[in-house]
Amino acid sequence: MSDFVHIARQSIISSDSAVYGYEVLYRNQDGVVDLSLTERTLTANVILSVFNLIGRERSVGEHIAFFNVDQAILLTDIIEALPKDQCIFELNSYSSFGTKELENIQNLHSLGYRFALDNFIVTDQNLDKYAKLLRYITYIKIDVQSNDVELVADKFNSLKQAYKLIAHKVETKIEFDTYKQMGFDYFQGFYIQYPVAIKHYKMQPRHLGLTRLFKLIHDVPIQEFAKEFERHNELCIQFFQYIISTGMYRYNASNSVRDVIVEAGVEMIERWMMLIVYAKGSHKIDDKRGALSLFFIRRLDLMNTIVSNVHIDNRKKLSDELKLLAIFSILRDIYKVPFDSILDSFELDENLELWLIIHKGRFELIYKALKMLETKEIDEHKLNSYLLPFKINYQELKQKLPDL
Repeated sequence: MSDFVHIARQSIISSDSAVYGYEVLYRNQDGVVDLSLTERTLTANVILSVFNLIGRERSVGEHIAFFNVDQAILLTDIIEALPKDQCIFELNSYSSFGTKELENIQNLHSLGYRFALDNFIVTDQNLDKYAKLLRYITYIKIDVQSNDVELVADKFNSLKQAYKLIAHKVETKIEFDTYKQMGFDYFQGFYIQYPVAIKHYKMQPRHLGLTRLFKLIHDVPIQEFAKEFERHNELCIQFFQYIISTGMYRYNASNSVRDVIVEAGVEMIERWMMLIVYAKGSHKIDDKRGALSLFFIRRLDLMNTIVSNVHIDNRKKLSDELKLLAIFSILRDIYKVPFDSILDSFELDENLELWLIIHKGRFELIYKALKMLETKEIDEHKLNSYLLPFKINYQELKQKLPDL
């Protein structure tokens, strides 16, 4: 199994050529779509990649993400786990939407979620056929390759009054100029940009742990659930990344991971975990830990070993602080999450905040020692100077962790 997660994005630009958003597309490790996956699994994988595995910062930045969704996704509550101001959900005009799907679209629309009707062919018949659905549509993506440009021009004024119009599958300058002069709002296609591949290290939650947590969430008090959740490093990293990516709430991360889980609550955690479950689909689950998961475990072990000789009245509090430091250091070092994004999403202990800003304060020496040990570029004299306040030296550290 690959240690990387893959997606592609294709820009959607405004008439002045500024990037308005990106349509985010599924890709497997070979750079193609896995045709054995269901539409629901494909969609869940793409959403999971943007908000959990890669992070919104690296996937689409501050731009809007356009996600393709099918009827099966509309019958779940996945969409409600996502920020309404950051997402547009594309409904394929080739699909049929029954009463239940329309009810859910209406409900989501009333909550402020926005929909686009994709691959639309402008005809009187289609305008009648989709009349009920069009009540809840904000954007219409006109398929430039399949539409009669004169018919589009004839219907343009009435469409423009009700919807934002996107010229889709624009492949030539002539097509771009034609629809721009007509007055379209946005443009997408190979003439604008070919899909750009994005990949990043992924942290794969272990299937058995995820299954056990999913069953546990309604069976025990949230405090007990949070203790179990905290044991699953991959899920902790993903959840913190999700919080940062969605930016829907600001959580108190001053004391422990458990506090964040309790504050988030059962409903939010359940929706978020359901996204991961759907993304796995029916594929065989590989329960081996990936490289990034092992790196995180190693980093946490090193931190705890460095401070193991220090006498402290509240060892559990120190362990909680180091777990938070490990998570935030991974988000900074591996995911390159800006400090401002972290601070916008979490209330932090002053020691963590100081370290995140300038790598100073209480955790400075631990981190300096950690980085030297991880890079294997050992200056033993300098390393021991970092370790001295913790009453340990490099040789003793190697005895406790023989594989250093």
